[in-house]
Amino acid sequence: MNLMKKILLIVTIVFSFSIIGLGYLLVSFTPPDHALYKESSTKLPTDYLSFDAYIKLTKRWLSANREFVTNNKEQELLANTPFEIKTNNKGELSRGIILVHGLGDSPYSFIDIANELSEQGFQVRVLLLPGHGSKPADLISTTIEEWKNIINSQVAMFTKEVDHLYLGGFSTGANLVTTLAIRDESIKGLILFSPAFRHRSGVSKLSHLLNALNPWPFHKTKKANNFAKYDVVPNNAAVQFNYTSEQVTEDLAIKFFDRPTFMVVSEKDNVIDTNQVLTLFEQRFTHPSSRLLWFGKDTQSSDKRIIILDDYLPKSRISNFSHMSVLFAPNNNHYGINANYRICDESSNSRIGRLCASKKEIWYSAFGYKEKDKIYARLTYNPWFTEMSSIIDTVFNNDDRSN
Repeated sequence: MNLMKKILLIVTIVFSFSIIGLGYLLVSFTPPDHALYKESSTKLPTDYLSFDAYIKLTKRWLSANREFVTNNKEQELLANTPFEIKTNNKGELSRGIILVHGLGDSPYSFIDIANELSEQGFQVRVLLLPGHGSKPADLISTTIEEWKNIINSQVAMFTKEVDHLYLGGFSTGANLVTTLAIRDESIKGLILFSPAFRHRSGVSKLSHLLNALNPWPFHKTKKANNFAKYDVVPNNAAVQFNYTSEQVTEDLAIKFFDRPTFMVVSEKDNVIDTNQVLTLFEQRFTHPSSRLLWFGKDTQSSDKRIIILDDYLPKSRISNFSHMSVLFAPNNNHYGINANYRICDESSNSRIGRLCASKKEIWYSAFGYKEKDKIYARLTYNPWFTEMSSIIDTVFNNDDRSN
């Protein structure tokens, strides 16, 4: 075979494999023919005169547009509708806090935290970000500007009703509220759960390329059964998340945050770069009352504001904590110790996935964590929830008493 024929053969082989690969990608990216993957015909309403009106309009829209994943529609609506818990605090100064959930999540993320904060004297309002609560496809065209607009409008409204306004957020929501608070000196402090200042793997930066190819990731499901969060999100959601991370880290590089902040992270969190969170807390969150609660081992930090609680609890079959576990109390009906719902990271078609779903005594950890001879599910509750709530109370009640 002469040289030209060899070259032509190689080119033909490479071209054939490229066509096969492209075909595989197209099939992999193609969403199932299911309502979860079809956008709603209208957008979540954002024009309202009061928080009560916001709740009513949102619930009405969700009732018409949500793709329900269980038989309990009322439970699903309650989990995904914004809510408010008022306080019986009779103090001289009224305090409010707005809480913002993470990517693919819902107001249910704060069902336990909101009650704790209300007991501590906060009037609590929990938002639903556009693109959420209905079906994953509604995140295909959602932008960070829509998320920022809903938070800004709620802040403007609530500021007129309370003396001191605080913000809180989980993951992507933590990024959004931190950016706003850095730029708005009237915000009195922050409560940040698993702040996603930077993705642990950096994979989110690929989301722009993936989104240009097709709206959907490789993994897709027809069997969504978690009423409190999406089981899959389109690539555009990761693009918008990446924007929130870029904005908050750029803002923190320019300006210190000098107001009280409570921050909590799990060392083994497989979603966020926890070492970066630690560094930013030490260097950019400067208020002496601020606290970072670290679930894990010794950070080797000299910052006395850092509190460490062990994440290895073998009596409870817990190897470490997950990204989401910081939010929920052990008695949570959906995610707690005795709840029936379980998040198994392995495919339900695999042997390990089936064991995770059916075995009574399994171990719990962060996403993707494995040990030999142990079957793992995601840890979905916080064994230190009471202790965490007490630390939050100390941070903000001490600060308010000093004002």
